[in-house]
Amino acid sequence: MNKAGQLRGTVVGGRTERAQYIPDIYAKAQSNYVESFYKQNGYLEYDTLLRLGITDSKAYIKKLMKKEPLLYLSTCCCGAPLEEQIEAAIEEDLSSDGWVDIMPLLPSVFSKSDASQILQRCLKRLCQEKALVCCDSIVVSSAFIENCTKFFDELLTSKAEEAANYKPTIITEEMFEKKGKAEAPDVSQAGRQAKKVERRIKAATGAKGGGAQGRETKTKAVKKKGGRGKAEDDEDDDDVGKKPGRQEIEFMTVEEMEEVLQSRLQNMDCPDELVTAIAEQIHRPLSCQFQAAVQSLLVATFAKESSSRRKTHDELSEKVNGLVSNIKLFEKGIALFSDDVKEQLTKHLLKTVCTDVSHLLIGYLAVENGATITDEKPFTVERRSNLISSITDSVNAKALANSLNGSKLEEFHGHLDKMLEQCQVLIRKVDKKKERQIVFSHRMALGEQLKDEQDAAMILHLAVLLLFHIYTQCMLHASGKFVPQIIAFLKGYVSEEQQEMLSNCQTLVIKQITADRDASVNKEEVAAELLYLLPKVKELALNTKKGGANNEK
Repeated sequence: MNKAGQLRGTVVGGRTERAQYIPDIYAKAQSNYVESFYKQNGYLEYDTLLRLGITDSKAYIKKLMKKEPLLYLSTCCCGAPLEEQIEAAIEEDLSSDGWVDIMPLLPSVFSKSDASQILQRCLKRLCQEKALVCCDSIVVSSAFIENCTKFFDELLTSKAEEAANYKPTIITEEMFEKKGKAEAPDVSQAGRQAKKVERRIKAATGAKGGGAQGRETKTKAVKKKGGRGKAEDDEDDDDVGKKPGRQEIEFMTVEEMEEVLQSRLQNMDCPDELVTAIAEQIHRPLSCQFQAAVQSLLVATFAKESSSRRKTHDELSEKVNGLVSNIKLFEKGIALFSDDVKEQLTKHLLKTVCTDVSHLLIGYLAVENGATITDEKPFTVERRSNLISSITDSVNAKALANSLNGSKLEEFHGHLDKMLEQCQVLIRKVDKKKERQIVFSHRMALGEQLKDEQDAAMILHLAVLLLFHIYTQCMLHASGKFVPQIIAFLKGYVSEEQQEMLSNCQTLVIKQITADRDASVNKEEVAAELLYLLPKVKELALNTKKGGANNEK
């Protein structure tokens, strides 16, 4: 009858038992209802269409409303007018540095998942991907998050001061390596002494949980063969041998941050789930900021108390031995360069690490002769001269200070030996195993610092130092101004393509540094090229292994 034209309709389902006959008038009524509902509400719910007998809702809507720009969600599809309403609310929120929940703006049939999809699309259109989406339906401006972090400024400062008083072992060699200091060996000694004090306190009061729950309260049975000092060193190695810079002190838990935010945001009617999301978002950044504050306080405390530690001869010996060992290892790296570069690197070594050794010895002798070193002022030339003048037998001290202005390490070592004899400091010979440990630790420190570094100049500086270390197995103490010379040296080890990449990166870094003085430099173009090139430089330095065809040169 349908084929003969006696009925107007459509058979759906083919020649099966589930086939249905849908009259045209019913199909027309369906489409009219769907179109009318969409015009009035701006959306279509899939369940509503299913109740009308439309099984494949999405396909039906796409066929019926071809020209409409619809967003197909999990439970319904949304039209452009509704999206524009949400975009306007988001834009107003971001401009006022606040937050907005779009669920009240959406019809009740919309789920959290639908709201999340709409938010992501609207934020992409508004070029605001950095805004935080919480609980699927709440969008928070980055400025609002930043304001929330400021609520913890005073609390962070007070907690950092408290932690610095009770956690002295956070001072590590890595903290000083990042600052380019040369007193790292003494830092580990200070850490060991602090560990001993902390263990004694915990042994007297009991660790949390009682008994053997606290690791620090355990005592390690060590045979006294080799002396008491050896046993203490073995005991300390368990703690000191850990990778430096990984110890963390907790600032606040997420729950504690929620309580602070609840009290500070109570006038803004923020829902609990939003407060929780903000606390989770700012927990890690604030924890990192707290760690940095504690380390800064500890470094300041260490520097303040270093004058009193110089009075101890054993501590002085530890410092000097560590620095002298580093100087000898740095000399091996310097010896690989040509004479003119070697002379410049030698001067730099004399002005830095060698100067640190000299100041330790001069300060020790000055204190032994009645001088008082209590302030935190740096060792300037004038201050060094005043301290030397306070030494009764100052011939060796003057000669050592004068050798720092030269360009020959042999002269420095000659005067250093006399000063060591006067201070009764014995330099221990570093065996091959210890030397390999120092070199390996130096390489690991360079790699870790390079991974976290963001500054372009420092990335290139660390990368070439690390490449030099890998190919020569020698440590090199060089400032940023020696980067061109190091790149030229690496020409005999890296490929032409890698050499060109390093040279290009060096050129871009120089342009970036001089961009403020040179109007012809396009800052945006230089920044874009560096953004493309720096990851490759990092990858080259971090992934290069010793060996290769060019290494034979």
